Amino acid sequence: MVSFHVVECTFADNYRGIEVVGLPTRKSINATLENNTIIGPGPLNTSNINFGINIREGVEGRIAGNIISGFSYVGTGADFPISFGILAANEANYPEYGNLQPLIIEGNTLRNNQEHIALIKGDGSMVRNNRFQGTAPGILPLGLAASGTNVTIANNPFENMAEGIRLGGNDPIFGTLLGKAVNAQVTSNRFCGVTTPVTIQPLASATQTGTLFCPFPPPTLAIAPAVLVSWPGEDVGWTVESATGVDGPWAASGATPFAQQGRHSIAVPTDGERRFFRLR
Repeated sequence: MVSFHVVECTFADNYRGIEVVGLPTRKSINATLENNTIIGPGPLNTSNINFGINIREGVEGRIAGNIISGFSYVGTGADFPISFGILAANEANYPEYGNLQPLIIEGNTLRNNQEHIALIKGDGSMVRNNRFQGTAPGILPLGLAASGTNVTIANNPFENMAEGIRLGGNDPIFGTLLGKAVNAQVTSNRFCGVTTPVTIQPLASATQTGTLFCPFPPPTLAIAPAVLVSWPGEDVGWTVESATGVDGPWAASGATPFAQQGRHSIAVPTDGERRFFRLR
């Protein structure tokens, strides 16, 4: 498998930003597109589809921390008259769409795009912790359109748009060409100034939990008993392992280390079973 990385780059006033295409028959590329700024030229009437990021067949990976804005189409000549902040679609046999490799789309900020994210037949993909702000001129202003089996859509705030999430099924225009959302998990998303927060089309299925609408309730603090496990800050490259007994079996701790007073530390809850710790 080939790795492909685009990190901390800026693309400005391009009608197309980053496109990654692999082979449709196998996992050929693992892509990481992270912390880039991609600025479109604003509403265009060219006959080309405009996008900030386009992921196509044979590509899996992570799209994270990018800022994407200004992609919209206002003309009449294009066969598919929509521009996208992020478009993920297996177009190897266009106009038929194949299944994508799993993608993680997280922590991105999408502003003033016609359709912020389209994920077509994205089986097993995750769209989480992204911020969707406003939409741009053109038909079908939309936050996220998704289809595929077991897609997770979690912890995304949507602001000031006509439609937040559309789970594809039997679409009035495209029928089932763009796939169906099957067993989508729509969890803890937030909507403010969104006319239609979630649309579940006929033949689509989803479980919704934890949806919030503005004004949002203030966050609550939680206090739990815990201890700090730490080691000197000048010692790097060590991993904390834990076990229920001194003879093991030992496994890496799932806690995330942080720096505090010149030491590496992890916080360990004390409300579970007895644990032993070591550095490896």
